Amino acid sequence: MARGTESPQGLEERIAKAELELLDADEFDRIIVNDNLEIATQDLLRTCTRFIHPEGETIA
Repeated sequence: MARGTESPQGLEERIAKAELELLDADEFDRIIVNDNLEIATQDLLRTCTRFIHPEGETIA
């Protein structure tokens, strides 16, 4: 999917980088797909909050 803001070469470079990143996907606990900015932002905030304050942790 093209953003319409980059050259064909820029798009090819972005796709190549994404393909390399996907090879390491199993190294991560969470994968956030940025195909909807609002949903991806909510998912990122929820993931960070759970990392900082795991379930059951009391905040003093």
